[in-house]
Amino acid sequence: MVQWLLRVSPFAFLLALASQAEAASVTYQLVNYAADQGGATVSGYFTMRPEPNDADFSVDDVLDWSVTISQGGVSYTTGMSDPGGLLTPVGDIRRTGDELTIAAGQGWMWIQSDGISLSYSRLGADEYSGLAGQIQWDAKPPSMGGTEPWVIARSLGATPVPEPSSLVLCASGMAIVGVLALRRRSS
Repeated sequence: MVQWLLRVSPFAFLLALASQAEAASVTYQLVNYAADQGGATVSGYFTMRPEPNDADFSVDDVLDWSVTISQGGVSYTTGMSDPGGLLTPVGDIRRTGDELTIAAGQGWMWIQSDGISLSYSRLGADEYSGLAGQIQWDAKPPSMGGTEPWVIARSLGATPVPEPSSLVLCASGMAIVGVLALRRRSS
């Protein structure tokens, strides 16, 4: 019985651990719309608490974020670690498991700091603009890759993290296997 337990237990505990994993965060990568950005590149991410599909984007759910605007070897970055960084969603910015979107007439996302301003506006006339040092664009109306609603960012997927109870179960199982192995060795 001890040999069977020693063979099966580690696999059973790992399987239990994997099945109890829960998403701790979802990361959305900003979409780069080169045709609308006058030669500039936009990159960055939003790491957020997991929410049910088709939820509102809320700053309270953002765990971390960063935005970089670059062109011709010059880059400007802001994010959560920037004391002057500000992330301002207004209106209805939708969040699914796959994308962050803004439908026509529904919302506005403004990202700014001392060195950057990035605006996705769907309130009134559609406008997508960016400003960072000498880098500047103002697309009215932008093509946004032909997406409707506008896709601001796409998900990289959820990061699984085991629940604390699964870790306790795994540790207790490993302790039992260890005790059984010691008892077997000493007899």
